[in-house]
Amino acid sequence: MSTTGAQMLRLLGSGVRPFDQSASKATPPAGGPDFASMLGKAQQGELRTGLDVAIAPALDLSLTPAQRVALSEAADKAEANGAQQSLVMLDDMPLILDVTARQVVDIADLAQIGVLSGIDSVIRAGSTSGASPDQSDPAPARDANVSLLDALSRIDRRRSGAA
Repeated sequence: MSTTGAQMLRLLGSGVRPFDQSASKATPPAGGPDFASMLGKAQQGELRTGLDVAIAPALDLSLTPAQRVALSEAADKAEANGAQQSLVMLDDMPLILDVTARQVVDIADLAQIGVLSGIDSVIRAGSTSGASPDQSDPAPARDANVSLLDALSRIDRRRSGAA
């Protein structure tokens, strides 16, 4: 007596069944958003997790509720775009954000830094993020690295669609 593989599986009672091509394929719920549109909205900052961002205990940093919301939204955008370590310009305060841990790990001193490494994204957040494109940026601090600020400003304008 010869036994087929399917019959042997039934005898074992393992719950494993042979593939049935006639079975209907799983379909997403009717009227629900698809993954691609949800990802696009997240990358554009239209979706928010509402998750807070922690501040490393070693930092002497206190933020207003509005700044915390802006930082949370920046973390959402960075995460949606696959970033892991971001420089977040929060109201002209350069914060280094560990995106995966959702924690501010340092305050960058742009006046003293020659090279800032380990950053894979730069995000402008806070009250300056809603500024109109024709509004001029505030003058950098006297000791600021003007070339870095200029480069970051150009990148921000290009991403926001301004010329």
